[in-house]
Amino acid sequence: MGRNRKISGTERRFSVNNEIMTCAGRVWHHLNENGECTFKGLENALMAEETPMRRVILAMAVGWLSREDKLSFREEGYGRRYRLLIRLRQ
Repeated sequence: MGRNRKISGTERRFSVNNEIMTCAGRVWHHLNENGECTFKGLENALMAEETPMRRVILAMAVGWLSREDKLSFREEGYGRRYRLLIRLRQ
């Protein structure tokens, strides 16, 4: 493969899909080991790991797990103290 080889749309989609699935696995394991937390808590924990996740990929991974019915959400507080807590579905 040459250095200047262009990446096709299919290859790019495959790469992003793999990145989302990898991140989803890391999210699932983090919630399984540590329990419920906020999106910011997930972001901080996964960014501190050896291979940090991009925020947009993390958001897509949470959405994917939610769509697969793997997560449940709980709202807490209101106004400036509002937060959405994420946990694995029982």
